[in-house]
Amino acid sequence: KRWEEVLDSEADHRKRAEKMLEEGIILIGKGQVAFDPILTCEALGEAEKADATDLQAEAYKRIGMLWGKLYPALSLSIWRNAERLYKELRQEQELNAMRLNLALSCFLTGDKYQIIDTQQAEEYKKEARSIVNQLSEPTIDESTTAAFWLTKGTIFGDKELIRQARAFYEHEELW
Repeated sequence: KRWEEVLDSEADHRKRAEKMLEEGIILIGKGQVAFDPILTCEALGEAEKADATDLQAEAYKRIGMLWGKLYPALSLSIWRNAERLYKELRQEQELNAMRLNLALSCFLTGDKYQIIDTQQAEEYKKEARSIVNQLSEPTIDESTTAAFWLTKGTIFGDKELIRQARAFYEHEELW
């Protein structure tokens, strides 16, 4: 229904994409958001029609977040598209913000590849470790820091980082 409302209210592709991205944000808890998959994917199409690189990058980033853990190889491809566009736009802040997710997708893809190609699996995991090693611990808020600990702990098998993240999540009221 929201998709139809956006289509009916705007003729300009860029404005449609902007509105779809705006309308596609769903608050799911304290400081946490999810994205409407239909509006986000449609926004990508509209952004491509408008040749709006900034909106394409944002849509790719959100789509990567939507499918990241369920389909890591697909999300890795999507993250790489967002990364390429953000580099083209010279948006370092956005690049840095998504690198942790990119690393997690690399690691999870490597985990899936372990069954069919151990050499390729190790390449993905090596890339994940390399990405995380280039990142500094975020200081935005405790939730972001805990997500960093959890991802880094998972990628490096560091149980202490995972315990720190778990302790935060057990004591934090996220809902």
